[in-house]
Amino acid sequence: MTVFVWVLIVLAGLALYGLIRHGHLGYGSAVVAGVFGFLLGTTDVGQPALRLIADLINQIPQL
Repeated sequence: MTVFVWVLIVLAGLALYGLIRHGHLGYGSAVVAGVFGFLLGTTDVGQPALRLIADLINQIPQL
C-alpha cells in the first residue's frame, strides 16, 4: 500500500473516533461499519475501490 492509503486509513480512523467520542455514532454502529468495510475490501470491489482512491490522490497535484 502506498503512504497515501495509510494516511487515508488513519484519517478515517480518527474521524470514526471523533464521531464516537462526540456521540454522533455508537460503538455498535462503529463495529458494524468497520466489519462492513473489512468485508467489502475482501470482495471483488476492494481492488477497484483502492485503485479509484489512488487515482483521485494522484490527481490532487494537478488541480
